[in-house]
Formats: sequence, C-alpha cells, structure tokens
Amino acid sequence: MAKEKEENVSTRKKRLNTRLSRGVPKGIESELVAVEWPNWLVAAAGDALNGWLPRRVDTFEKLGKIGQGTYSNLYKTRDTVLNKVAALKKVRFDNLDPESVKFIAREIIILRRLCDHPNVIKLEDLITPPINCSLYLVFGYMEYDLKGIQEQKGVKFSEPEIKCYMNQLLKRLDHCHSRGILN
Repeated sequence: MAKEKEENVSTRKKRLNTRLSRGVPKGIESELVAVEWPNWLVAAAGDALNGWLPRRVDTFEKLGKIGQGTYSNLYKTRDTVLNKVAALKKVRFDNLDPESVKFIAREIIILRRLCDHPNVIKLEDLITPPINCSLYLVFGYMEYDLKGIQEQKGVKFSEPEIKCYMNQLLKRLDHCHSRGILN
C-alpha cells in the first residue's frame, strides 16, 4: 500500500514536470495541474480554468437526454453534491488533435467570458473524465428555450412578449459583441 502511494506521488510529480505550457504563467499552471486538470486542457485553456476545481461525473445523476449535436449530447441531470438540476453537455473530441483541443478550449474561454449576463446560460463547471476523450460542460438548467415554448400547442406570443424576447436577444447579442465575440 505504501509503495502504491509512493508511485502515485511520483506519477503526479512527473505529470507536473512534463507540462505543456503555452502562455499560462508557471505558478498558475502548476496549481491547475496539481488539482487534476489534464495537461492538454491546461495548455489550451489554462486561464479559463483559473479559480475552478474539476468535478467528477459520478456526482451527477442522469435524468434524461434532452438534445444532441454533431459533437455533443445534452443531458438533464441532478447534481448530487449541490442537490439541483443541471444541464450536462458531453462533448466528444480527440485530445491528441491540436485543432480539436483548440476548438473545445475556445468554447470554454468564450463561455467563461460571457457568464456575467442574465440572458446567457452560465457555464458552471467542467468535468474531465480520466479515461475517455470527452469533456462535460455543466450549465444551469432551463426547462424550456424559446424554440421549445414556441413549439408548444396553443402558444401564440403577444406583441409585448415578442418585444420582450427581442429585447433580451438583442441585449445578449450586444453583450457578446462588447466582448469581441460574434454570434
């Protein structure tokens, strides 16, 4: 048991020493790797991880699949630590492919830059499973999006509601543009 513990400490030290720094200050990078963020993610999006601790996927209970895209699936989950409903986006990518890593890093960086607006869903956490090539993005959960409301039978928006939704959309768009992000 003691020998196994020594090997784990040795492995962590090796991981720390074989970091892939690209623009992340060494002190911050060391802290990020020490708290178990993977090297590839620290190298690509280290600044965006600052102040966060990685979450474990087993602290979320899947309640159902609510959507999917080309590179991701979206699940309704229950955060068993905070006892609240969350949306979990499982993103598939190749962490050995620099373009794939850049793509996911860019998404994390953009989401972190936009998190302080009431009309933008907040990225709350990240989960990096140690085994597979996926990353989970944890978002606040919304029961419906605008499209979902619109598709419900019998729903017809009044003119004031349309103005309100348009106002929210334009405020969100302005928020993105003011941070140099096109949407």
